[in-house]
Amino acid sequence: MSSFYYQAGAASPAPFALASGEPPRAVVFDLDGTLIDADVTVDWTDWLYSEGVVTDPCYRRSTERMVDDYRRGRLDMQRFLTEMMPSIAGLSADELERLVERFIASVIAPSAFPEGKRAVWRAKAAGIPVMILSASATFLVKAAARVFDVEDAVGIDLVEKNGIPTDRIEGIMTFREGKVARLESLGIPPEKVYFFTDSRNDLPLALRAGGVTVVNPDPLLEGEARGRGWPVLHWERRRRASESAAS
Repeated sequence: MSSFYYQAGAASPAPFALASGEPPRAVVFDLDGTLIDADVTVDWTDWLYSEGVVTDPCYRRSTERMVDDYRRGRLDMQRFLTEMMPSIAGLSADELERLVERFIASVIAPSAFPEGKRAVWRAKAAGIPVMILSASATFLVKAAARVFDVEDAVGIDLVEKNGIPTDRIEGIMTFREGKVARLESLGIPPEKVYFFTDSRNDLPLALRAGGVTVVNPDPLLEGEARGRGWPVLHWERRRRASESAAS
């Protein structure tokens, strides 16, 4: 059984020790629902509507269907991308960059779990490489990763046209079994990583990882975690003063 931050009973506590007692090659974090109390894809869509960048209701319907399918473990990622990516096709590369920066600052940064930031810091302080590995699009994942000062951020790579991501996936899709395959393609054995996740869709990697901690897990993942002795954590976002006053 692995433990969060150290191996119980070890003479010299080893941060994020694997089941073998060895230190990991990397600490790998899922993003949505794990490091942030948000979903960059869903919140990006909502934000685009709120800013008037997108007005056609078809994109909101696609996102709502995606969320339901994701929670049920039956998401067709390519179908979702085909339906969703035309929403930004009319932007220039500079416009997209500015919009993403504003979105991250106003929506994603405030949603970061303080405990997640501390976990990232502890891994770095121990000299362990940190990676964010997400099933969201890379252009959003890399931007969100800056909130945690993480450079190694991997998402679903999309072919670009005139600097704008399209619905065409490039390389390995980092969803479900694809997260395992992506790590292996980078020369990182899944058995050598310590993995944080909140979702049943990450079970393929969780079952291969050398150490696992689940954060605010869905019911299926929590049941799996309890049965396998994985630590279960419950993180909360830091509330703004305005939110506290309103409650």
